[in-house]
Amino acid sequence: MLNILINAVQSIDHPKGEVSIQTGFTAKDGRVHLRISDNGRGIAPAIADRIFLPFVTDKQSQGGTGLGLSVTYSLVKAHGGEIGFENRAGGGTMFTVLLPTVLKREAAKILVVDDDRMVRQILLEALAIPRRYLLEEAANGIEASIRLGTYRPDLLLLDVFMPEMDGLEVCRNIKAEPALAGMKVIITTGFPGHPKLDELAALGFAHVLAKPFNIPLLLQMVQTLLEK
Repeated sequence: MLNILINAVQSIDHPKGEVSIQTGFTAKDGRVHLRISDNGRGIAPAIADRIFLPFVTDKQSQGGTGLGLSVTYSLVKAHGGEIGFENRAGGGTMFTVLLPTVLKREAAKILVVDDDRMVRQILLEALAIPRRYLLEEAANGIEASIRLGTYRPDLLLLDVFMPEMDGLEVCRNIKAEPALAGMKVIITTGFPGHPKLDELAALGFAHVLAKPFNIPLLLQMVQTLLEK
């Protein structure tokens, strides 16, 4: 950050200079972003494609060594990140640094299956609170079975009673497919005493979450299963 900020300040040759710093987190790819912008003279086209190489600078007269951005580039890459820049319309430069987090490396994939859109939304919003899961959804058992063939989640939240193909049939398909046989599943249902739950337990699916949902219990159950 210091090297980029020094370059930004040195690029400003007028009395109304501005430098801005913006940070944020993108949940989709689990990366932190850092953007440093200025309204200076921009990167000279003659060196734009070599700006991250050692000793490349257009500020020799100001004592520039051409090492600051080279060191910055090496540090960002050493942390598995990316760095780039663009000359801004109207003058100035914006440098963007993207850095991976633990979330990017270890985020678990969860597939939420329920024929009730509102229930799916409740579950997705609850699971988004920890911000450490990659979430997908399916509206019925058939859609879920198709998604399981390609998405391969680490955990499945599965409603029992759905039209066309219910949760019990999905679990039978999981058991019949060797590649899916060890999948972790939480059964969700509004009928905790229904006989189908005994059939599911006999298949090895004994983790049941009753509706209406206890959100802290849901998050604890999800975390416990994923950590096993």
